[in-house]
Amino acid sequence: MAIPPSTRSLPVPADRRARIWRYMNFAKFVSLIDAEALFFAPVGRFSDTREGGGAAAPPDVAVSSWHLSDHESEAMWRLYSPREEAVAVQSTYERLRGALPDCVRIHQVTYVDEPERQARTDHLSGFFYKRRAYEHEKELRAVFPLADAAAAGDRARATDGGWFFGIDADGVVERVYVSPFAADWFRAVVVGVTRRYGHRFPVERSALTGTV
Repeated sequence: MAIPPSTRSLPVPADRRARIWRYMNFAKFVSLIDAEALFFAPVGRFSDTREGGGAAAPPDVAVSSWHLSDHESEAMWRLYSPREEAVAVQSTYERLRGALPDCVRIHQVTYVDEPERQARTDHLSGFFYKRRAYEHEKELRAVFPLADAAAAGDRARATDGGWFFGIDADGVVERVYVSPFAADWFRAVVVGVTRRYGHRFPVERSALTGTV
């Protein structure tokens, strides 16, 4: 499926190798490497009531959010993985884009004063605008319109909590970083589980270890 012009014009990283990060607890990491599937959350579960243009936004969209940055973020660790048993999956825009079909739109989020007033030619564009209060997230967002589920074929699987999208984990994950709040034994567990599932990507301690 071709990407519609209304979303094709939205910003993407100038460098296709730009690093992106997804902070998660250990259970979600195991799910990722076991099922080799990326979770997309329904927009209706988000705390920001202005997502997609506010209350009038259609609920037929699921999202996978990533942090766009050259380096890991202490603030993101605290916001999204405050527990000791957490990891950050580091990928790149190029890897994520190559892993998902065109029916999944991937763009940088633009932060504005009133996102619901942004001019847009289809409802999907609205999901790439957020309030300036969220600017610290530096979000790269993958948006899956559920109306395109047929185009995704058997790679998209619905669950009670959202959608799982089949991926090649080794193709998407470049590195995994262990929480700076974690003990040494936890890194050994992450390495062991990763190798047990047959994955070879590096598992490293956070560069912030001992500084936070």
